[in-house]
Amino acid sequence: SIKGNLPNEPVNVILEDPKHEAILYAGLHRGVYVSMDRGVNWYLLGKDMPAVSIADLKIQERENDLVVGTHGRGIFFMNLNPLHELNKMGFPFTGNHLFKIPDGQYPKKRDTHRDIDKSTLSKIPVSFWLSENELVKLSVLNKKGEKIWSEEFVGKKGLNQFRWDMILKKQESDLPYFIFYEEYIFPGTYSFKLHTNEGDFTEEIVIKEWK
Repeated sequence: SIKGNLPNEPVNVILEDPKHEAILYAGLHRGVYVSMDRGVNWYLLGKDMPAVSIADLKIQERENDLVVGTHGRGIFFMNLNPLHELNKMGFPFTGNHLFKIPDGQYPKKRDTHRDIDKSTLSKIPVSFWLSENELVKLSVLNKKGEKIWSEEFVGKKGLNQFRWDMILKKQESDLPYFIFYEEYIFPGTYSFKLHTNEGDFTEEIVIKEWK
C-alpha cells in the first residue's frame, strides 16, 4: 500500500528509485510527491512547481535527474543526488546540512563584443537541509578567504534548494548609452558557505571554463 498521507486524488504514475528502493516518486493530479520510506510518509516535491496534473515521471540514470512531464505546463526536472545523500545519512535527518555542490559552467563569451552569450547561462543548484524554519546566509569565498558574494533569506524546514546564477554584481543605469552590466564569477575553485543557527557548513565549488 502507498496510501500513507497522500491527498485524495488520482495517482497517474508511480516510480521506484533505481538506486534506493525505499525512495518512491508519485505523480498525482496536482503535483509530485516523494516518499523516503517506501510509501509510509509522502512529501510534496518542489514548492515552485505548479499544482498541475502529472502525466509521467522518468529517471535519467546517467545524469541522475528526475524528469516530470505535466499536462499543459511543460517539463520540469530535479537532480536526485541530495535525496540519495539524505537517504544514506538516515531519514528523517535531525540537524542542518549542506549537500555536495555540483560544478558550475562559466558562460560562453561572444566573439564580437566579448559579452556573455545568454543562451549558455546555467544556474548551480545549492541544496541544504534545515531542522526548522530560520534565516540563513549563503556566501562564496575566494582562496584568500575573502567574501565575494552573499545573500540572506528565510529557509524552510526540510530540503531547500537555491539556484545560484553565478552573478557577483549587477549594475543598472538610466544614463544614455549605458549597457546593463552583470559581473560573473571567474572559473576556479571557491568555498560555498551556509550560515545557520547551528553553525557554518562549507562545501567546495568549482567553476569550469567554457569548452
